[in-house]
Amino acid sequence: MADRGGRGRGGRGDGRGGGRGGFDGGGRGRVGPDAGCGGRGDHASGGRGRGRGGFDGGRGRGGFDGGRGRGGGGRGGRGGGRGASNPEELLPYKSPHGSAVPDQQIAVLEDDLIGVGAVTRALASTSLDKKSVGSDVFPLRPAFGTDGTKVVVWANYFPISVGKSTFWKYTVDVSEVKEGSKGGKEVKGRKLHLVLDALVKTLEGTKSVAATEYKSQLVSTKKLDLKAGPVRIELPWQDGEGVDVYHATINGPTEVDMEQLSNYLTAQDHSSDDHLFPRYPESIDVLNVILGHTPRTNLSGISAVGSARFFPIGSGNPLASEVDLFSSNPYELRDARPLVASRGFFQSARIGTGRLLLNANVTCGVFKASGPLTRIFDNLSLRGLDFTKLSWEQKLLLRNAAKILPKTRVKVTMMVQGKKAGSLKKVPKMKAINALVSKFKMSKQGDHPPRVDTKVMEFAGPRQVQFWLEENGQGKWVSVFDHFKTKYNMTLGDYPLLDLGNAQKPSFFPAELIEIEPGQPVKAKLNGTETSKMLLHACKKPQVNARILEDTSRQVLCLDDPYLAKFGITVAKNLLAIDARVLNAPKIQYRGGGANTKINPRDGSWNMQGVQVHKGGKVNKWTWCEIGPRQPTADMPTAVNRFAQVAEATGLDIGPPTSAPAHFMQTDAALHGDGLDRLFQWVQSQQIGFILFVFSPKEDKSGVYNRIKVYGDCKYGIHTSCMVSSKFLPRGGGAMDASWRPEAYFANCALKWNLKAGGINHKLAEDIKTLKPEEATMIIGYDVTHPTNMPAAKAGKDSPPSLVGVVSSVDKELGQWPSTVWEQQARQEMLDDRLTQTFVHHLKLWQKANKKVPKQIVIYRDGVSEGQYQQVLDKELPKIRQACTQVCGKAIPKLTIVVSVKRHQTRFYPAEDGKQTKTGNVACGTMVDRGVTQARFWDFFLVPHAALQGTARPGRYMVLLDEIFRPKHKAEAANELIKLTHEMCYLFGRATKAISICPPAYYADIVCERARAHRPEFFDDSASMTSESTQRSGGQATAIHANLTDTMYYI
Repeated sequence: MADRGGRGRGGRGDGRGGGRGGFDGGGRGRVGPDAGCGGRGDHASGGRGRGRGGFDGGRGRGGFDGGRGRGGGGRGGRGGGRGASNPEELLPYKSPHGSAVPDQQIAVLEDDLIGVGAVTRALASTSLDKKSVGSDVFPLRPAFGTDGTKVVVWANYFPISVGKSTFWKYTVDVSEVKEGSKGGKEVKGRKLHLVLDALVKTLEGTKSVAATEYKSQLVSTKKLDLKAGPVRIELPWQDGEGVDVYHATINGPTEVDMEQLSNYLTAQDHSSDDHLFPRYPESIDVLNVILGHTPRTNLSGISAVGSARFFPIGSGNPLASEVDLFSSNPYELRDARPLVASRGFFQSARIGTGRLLLNANVTCGVFKASGPLTRIFDNLSLRGLDFTKLSWEQKLLLRNAAKILPKTRVKVTMMVQGKKAGSLKKVPKMKAINALVSKFKMSKQGDHPPRVDTKVMEFAGPRQVQFWLEENGQGKWVSVFDHFKTKYNMTLGDYPLLDLGNAQKPSFFPAELIEIEPGQPVKAKLNGTETSKMLLHACKKPQVNARILEDTSRQVLCLDDPYLAKFGITVAKNLLAIDARVLNAPKIQYRGGGANTKINPRDGSWNMQGVQVHKGGKVNKWTWCEIGPRQPTADMPTAVNRFAQVAEATGLDIGPPTSAPAHFMQTDAALHGDGLDRLFQWVQSQQIGFILFVFSPKEDKSGVYNRIKVYGDCKYGIHTSCMVSSKFLPRGGGAMDASWRPEAYFANCALKWNLKAGGINHKLAEDIKTLKPEEATMIIGYDVTHPTNMPAAKAGKDSPPSLVGVVSSVDKELGQWPSTVWEQQARQEMLDDRLTQTFVHHLKLWQKANKKVPKQIVIYRDGVSEGQYQQVLDKELPKIRQACTQVCGKAIPKLTIVVSVKRHQTRFYPAEDGKQTKTGNVACGTMVDRGVTQARFWDFFLVPHAALQGTARPGRYMVLLDEIFRPKHKAEAANELIKLTHEMCYLFGRATKAISICPPAYYADIVCERARAHRPEFFDDSASMTSESTQRSGGQATAIHANLTDTMYYI
């Protein structure tokens, strides 16, 4: 969340990594199927880490001299201050396949299409002819950026050449044939894969070359000569004693003309279908099917996740790279789950200017641990268990395993009768785990349902479970342990017992006979230990990732496989060298010594030594409360007063805290009693506006943070700030002597207090043209976040909602960003009619603050995919215009809508000596708008920040609508939009460094994250979590209290 520090908001998807962060980077993160690093630069990890972000502090986001802040020294963030284990990894990448020289023919083509073409000349004129410059919707790129210094970088793209002019695309329906059944049932998963693999081999016999994504598509190099009716496919049983029969019905074809795409690459013709985006999706889809076919054929060596991610798997696979996500530390083991992080690769064909490109990237995914189940249980300390006397930690571990293991594909060693009498042979067979055996979920069906020892607490082992055994017409009860000892001469250990059957017919197997198959992905919210280990495995230096892409990825993705050549496709061996520009950092203005003070950032960062915030907010009355398991800390009052002194020195109008009836609350009273309720009631009665809470990571894991935010933000309307006790007080309970230097940590928190109180921390020293007062420009950001890595809702339960966050500027300094948040149907990206009333509200806020309505509004829309761009224009734009009409009447403001793209896989690596940051990334301010873009469309990539670990992820911006920049700035329109976006990245209020995504989009995302804390019944997996919100029925939004609605409560 916003008022936490820690590792912060590490990623979506390769995304933005890490997770809830909390306390020195712990937390429950939502890392998901893949993770990445180097995201938004305001957190110690440099990663965006979706989730709550952690308490104020972590390793310092500050930029204040001293301490561990990001500014004037100290240790810095993880990965930034510690240095690299290998200094050579910080150097620019040198490809063994060629020098970093951009293709000049592509550069000339780009310039011919845009740079010195008719569009720029028309824009430079005093009047605009719509026909010459195109529509406001999906506007033509006005020019390429020219500001800054030219530099060459590597991009994670490989040129593709296609020798075929036509491909044929089919859809395939597969059904299983059952004797005596009227219709075959749907085939999915591994069976479907095997059927389609057999179908492709069958087609090869007809001299047709075919590829499939092993779901429903088939691509061939020529039109298939199909006979009437389905193709019969037979798959042999595992024991070889029979076959399963399937029918594959091939539908189509669709002729895919690659010549049209080839012509577009060099012409970028926009005369027809001007608003169509993305371009040629059918052709790109065909290429992706072909490119992904060969790696998908290797079931035992590669796990294909989703449509574009491939992970090498298997203990004997030299290309595989994975780490356990649980710790051997006994204090962290209780949260352990049988999960691993594995390195893999993303690939997707993309359209560039003058060429087709393969976008490839290193990714990291979460999978179930594989191998012998006994080894996995041993690693989790789940061996030698007494199931009648389980400890609390053992029960937690078993419950964690019971959530992960169901539906896991396993290889079971079956004991079957051999050819000789009395002999047994071992036969492997594939099955799936139904459950860990539990007395609460044991089947009650049948005449003799299984029995569990009544002394068992919950889970059971082979000694505690009995089943009815019939032999030679006689029946008896026998335990699983005794049965295996008698029949197979096996002495089973005291491991958890597994059910590999179903609710109607359980089938018990001991862990000794089970081996988990590798490559089974998991969607799960990661806890703090898992998140830390995931990021450590995922975050690699740019040079390392570049080298892996040119080497390992080619082997995993089978880019040199002869099968690709049969389709006429070749992929270049070297990464793409492209032109980029490094923009100058803007000067930052503070207040110091009664005058304005300008600061020059360095490497995307600066410090506040000797200065104060630009405009101090007023904190009229405030108090504090320590939360802990036992008794108050004697030095806490002294530390609180020190915090007030630092906040005042930072520039806040703040006095000493108000004394409360009690300044300490036990954790149990905060969670389960009425302690918090009584505290907030008293605070409200005293008209106190702020409460400072101090507690430890252990208390936060139980859900204290969420409960505080529900009470403060929603029920009572009081600003709250949570700080971690180990940072607030001297380390290890030491003395408050000269060695105690909490200024950086306290000042970081003071920045947030100032924003909550309506202040402005810093501003740009020089106005951007778009932001000059006479332009009357309003900036709006909005985002929709969806529930991710969460299990499907159970029957009768509501699904977690999607959350919408809107923020807008109200002052010319872009310092205050009031917000609105609401819920809508899960997974619904396009906004409903609430968008109109929300924009009306924010327009009136801007009008009230500026005594006029805005002349122009720049909107940053976060979170939509390329396929949804048109929906934004068709469904959301009319609602925005309706709001403008209601508030502004005939003085309708001009609009520009820019999509801030989250889920992209583009990365850049330094190629020139001396042009990299201290962590080996491209320089802060690196901007790319050519080489990997389509010249016709107006988009650009931007790396404003210094990623403290891993490879920096650029922000990508795509212009969907422009009524402002081209008419007003003409040939300088591209430079002006890039400048506005870049310099706003230096205006993130709670940090003294540039962030990776511009604040309107980032703040909107933070608002959504805070809303997650208000709905712990959906988004918090704390076992003991209780709050006011848990008593509401699902689907009922949690409204922000009227006292806070137009404040930055969320920061």
